[in-house]
Amino acid sequence: MATVPNEDTIAVGTKIAASWGNSDVRDAINFLLNPPNVHVTNTTGLSHTTGVSLLLTWDTEIADTDTMHSTVTTTSRLVATTAGLYTVTARAAFAANATGIRSLDVRKNAAGVAAGGTRVGYDSQTPVTGAVTSVAVVEDIRMAAGDYLEAFGYQTSGGALALDATAGFTLFQLRWVAL
Repeated sequence: MATVPNEDTIAVGTKIAASWGNSDVRDAINFLLNPPNVHVTNTTGLSHTTGVSLLLTWDTEIADTDTMHSTVTTTSRLVATTAGLYTVTARAAFAANATGIRSLDVRKNAAGVAAGGTRVGYDSQTPVTGAVTSVAVVEDIRMAAGDYLEAFGYQTSGGALALDATAGFTLFQLRWVAL
């Protein structure tokens, strides 16, 4: 877990010690230069059944600076190990098919249940013939240490559709931005 540095108040006439420079200045700068963030994606497209909410899982970490994701257990979760305000970015790109709708629902502390926890963002699109349909959520969300986010895809094409695993098309990111 990353630690947000605490700042000390220095009184007039106080001698500044090296420890103050290290803890208040150096550590704060290092934290802000590399805040907690995670970016995950998949190497293969997930098959998505029509009319069923699909909990999206992630097998590849592009970045993870604060142990916020596991590729072994609960691979659907992005966990805030440091409390604060985060920006979440989620995108799902569905294979070309012009029937029905495509949606993406991002939920906090949902325990893998599409209607569980608290919705923090939602997007729904009507597909266009012959084109990949992308749905995306970008939101700022306040999170306590231990809170986590999960993304759920939904589509009504009448058959199974794959989520595009092309680099950058289907992804999930969480980045600390403030206390």
